[in-house]
Amino acid sequence: MNQNERASRYLKDANLETSGRGKLKIFFGYAAGVGKTYSMLAEAQDLKQEGQDVIIGYLEDHGRADTRNLARGLESIPVKKESYKGMYLQEFNLDGALERHPQTILVDELAHTNTKKSRHLKRYQDIQELLTAGINVYTTLNVQHLESLHDIIFEQLNVDIQERVPDYIFDMANQVKLIDIEPNDLINRLKIGKIYARNHIRQALANFFKSENLTTLRELALRKMTLRLATNSKVGTDRLLVCLSGSKSNERVIRSAAQMAQAFNSDFIAVYVKNNQFNKWEENLNNNISLAHQLGAKVIKLQGENPALQITEYAKESSVTKIVLGASPYKKIWQNTIYTCVSNRISVTRS
Repeated sequence: MNQNERASRYLKDANLETSGRGKLKIFFGYAAGVGKTYSMLAEAQDLKQEGQDVIIGYLEDHGRADTRNLARGLESIPVKKESYKGMYLQEFNLDGALERHPQTILVDELAHTNTKKSRHLKRYQDIQELLTAGINVYTTLNVQHLESLHDIIFEQLNVDIQERVPDYIFDMANQVKLIDIEPNDLINRLKIGKIYARNHIRQALANFFKSENLTTLRELALRKMTLRLATNSKVGTDRLLVCLSGSKSNERVIRSAAQMAQAFNSDFIAVYVKNNQFNKWEENLNNNISLAHQLGAKVIKLQGENPALQITEYAKESSVTKIVLGASPYKKIWQNTIYTCVSNRISVTRS
């Protein structure tokens, strides 16, 4: 399925007049401090001036006075306080938001992981429930939290981002607004205390807020927006297939394939062959299947003791135009078999 179809799989129709579902708007940036929350609040104030019922569900101001000031006059739902390791954490009150049922609600930090006592593990799941209830949602997201970019971020920044959002959430958004400033301007904002408390500034400059890191993240954010605009304006004809396995390294292959599918606006198919050889890798395989689903793939299960044959036949019968292969618990010979059988008319990439 192509990007538009992947999005509609999770949000069949985001138009309130025809489906009753809420609309999702993401304020998207490349780092803390670029102005995502500030821009979200500014638009919320405009909505209020127009007479719309808009409220704050959860706001993370990071101690920034400008952000707090801009939130004045907007109704807020009281947060929940959850105990965790002797501390009390503030969490978004999903039930309170559903009961209040505004036209639009602001829920900051889309990638946040909830406490174990919450109904959903992730905040994006809270937001999906709000949308289903017909509530419009404004939220914020940094590019490094997108699942498909995890490996790139780790390789280029040596940072293992733990809080990640499936790309289909980004794809299904009705609007994505890029909030962008020059990296040098962002560093200056950090130095004068407009992003973090002063006792955290030196550490931030020495780690995540290095100029080269910010430049890399900004390029990724701009590229993601360019791909979104491009795929929304053309119809894809390619069908890309990625081979799933129980190998841990298969995660990287799946993410690479997802990026290729978006770049080419291809149908995205993930195939695995279920047989006795997979028993000892079943947990890893199930994790990789879940990841493929999160990245918008249509997952196909094949059955048989000859994976090369099953995948080759499926590729031919399903008009696949591109195949992405990676490391596998199987012997390399089956990958070579696939390459030999289909490469005369199907592009095969070894990732």
